[in-house]
Amino acid sequence: MPKPIWRPFIESIFDSIATLDLDKNKILIGNLKYLKDMALIFANIEEQDLESYIWWAVVNVVAPHSSEKLRDSWTTYLNNLRNILDIEMGESKSLQCASAVNELMGMAVSWLFVDPTFHDNEALKVREMLENIKEAFASLVVKTDWMDQSTKTVTLEKNRKMSSKIGFPKWLFNKEELNQYYEGVDLSETKYLGNMIQILKIEFNETWATIHENNIFNDSYWFTDPTTVNAYHIPHANEITIPAGILQFPFYELGLEALNYGAIGSILGHELSHGFDNSGRLYDSDGNLRQWWTNETSTEYTKRTQCFIEHYNTYYEPVIDQYIDGEETLDENIADNVGLREAVIAYERWKTRHGQEPLLPGFTQFTHEQLLYLAFAHVWCESYTTASLKWLLDDTHSPPHVRLRAVLKNSKEFSATWNCPAESNMNPSKKCHLW
Repeated sequence: MPKPIWRPFIESIFDSIATLDLDKNKILIGNLKYLKDMALIFANIEEQDLESYIWWAVVNVVAPHSSEKLRDSWTTYLNNLRNILDIEMGESKSLQCASAVNELMGMAVSWLFVDPTFHDNEALKVREMLENIKEAFASLVVKTDWMDQSTKTVTLEKNRKMSSKIGFPKWLFNKEELNQYYEGVDLSETKYLGNMIQILKIEFNETWATIHENNIFNDSYWFTDPTTVNAYHIPHANEITIPAGILQFPFYELGLEALNYGAIGSILGHELSHGFDNSGRLYDSDGNLRQWWTNETSTEYTKRTQCFIEHYNTYYEPVIDQYIDGEETLDENIADNVGLREAVIAYERWKTRHGQEPLLPGFTQFTHEQLLYLAFAHVWCESYTTASLKWLLDDTHSPPHVRLRAVLKNSKEFSATWNCPAESNMNPSKKCHLW
């Protein structure tokens, strides 16, 4: 098969959407290895086989949302695959419909879901927590002995300038603006799949149309919908987004700030730390992709990340006979480790400003610091099948039980709080840390 002709392909994507000048425009390759591997596959596959694969990929997406006849055939096919490959069945029909509405019209769903008074109450507490975590990170950078002063200065600047979006956009309850957000969408009660394709096409075109714009990351732009149960760091905007979906139990509103800092606090720290992990550190305080650390500091950083790679490589999953890939999961592992440490320091700052909290009724044998670690552990409670564990090991995140144990083993604060004996399982002498 001939090599893919990238230039016409890229130009066809932007046809009638935006004007490109590929002689001047730079194309950022997010994963060069993937493209090289794909080129090798293209070189050794028949064109007809590739076309069949592409159509099967299309069927895989549209079949669950099409006619009853095709859905039944697809379900039968999946049942046969399940028996052969030990894969898990998809969602029920009702859950598929609910998920589709939430994914494609998340802002409209959020209008029904979120508390209009959030920005006057809870958002202020979350913002204070995030500021405490930013201060905690700054204190770690100042004490770092492997960064030169010029790199420390620009790192602290990036931390200071990192913006945040919390909960949901303030325009959400303005009906005119909400309707404008879905401008061009013309839904039909009889065209379910057509509705989905229409919305995706509009979103796609609107996204690509902004390729030459520099100010799209303003207060009105949201990277994700408020219903999302996750948090994000956006490197090219130097921004953290914390949707309303994750600002609830079991991550938030746990009664004590010690618990909140252990749960959502460690997640906020995780996202902030992404701005300085192996990928995030390539973007400066304005979100520009450039080298803004000195070569000496970059070299020292890489040396220290090797400890994390080697540490996570030791975790073995006997159920599927596979080790964790410490290099593939490096960025997420760094964010996990640094994020928890930031949360611990940030909670101490909160106590300095607000005073000691009462103990947790029924658990008065635990200190507030111990409760923080218990809340952190609770975040990673899990139940998985063999199939889902296989899927997890192809992800850039380590499995939840590894994210818990590995981070705590690297935490000297954890060992001190729980009085773990030296060289015990949870308190090895060799610990990995950056800041």
